Amino acid sequence: MIMKIWKDAVWSKIISVGILLAIGIISDHYISWWEKLKINLSKFILYLNQTVEFEYWKFYLLILGTSLFFLLIIIFSILKEKSNYNKLKYPWEQYTTDTFFGVECHWEYSYNSTPTNIHYLCPSCHYELYPQSHYNVRYTDSTTIFKCENCKKTYEEVLTNPRYVENKIILKVQQKIRTNSWKKE
Repeated sequence: MIMKIWKDAVWSKIISVGILLAIGIISDHYISWWEKLKINLSKFILYLNQTVEFEYWKFYLLILGTSLFFLLIIIFSILKEKSNYNKLKYPWEQYTTDTFFGVECHWEYSYNSTPTNIHYLCPSCHYELYPQSHYNVRYTDSTTIFKCENCKKTYEEVLTNPRYVENKIILKVQQKIRTNSWKKE
């Protein structure tokens, strides 16, 4: 009978709560921890409610000193960040201009040191060029030409689609960096 009640989902929980309640009542009677807890808690509350003579100028001085300390930390961190902002991580990061395919190319480096934001300029008038797709009968694929709209000059024909020209320039820049041939003497 007891095993059947104990296996029941509801009655087993009721019995276990009753056992825990009995243990709690017996331990309270013999240990009396509740009284000690109440006494210590009331002592702590009385301690918090005590009046203390306090000189406010010391408190204000503490607040002012702490504020100045944190203000100095913020100022120094900003100055440090600004001083590191223009420093180059690698010496080759100053290499941002070169001539590829007969046109002047300018770029900057991304967070992972890959050339990005490539601009093509006419070597004669420095007008910005855009790679244009051009179909040539000699080649089965389209080619890319750089034609200046300002001075009407046409530059080297690249045997690839315009969308791959930027990838070729990135590869050429990375090759020059690897071989240290980017350094100008």
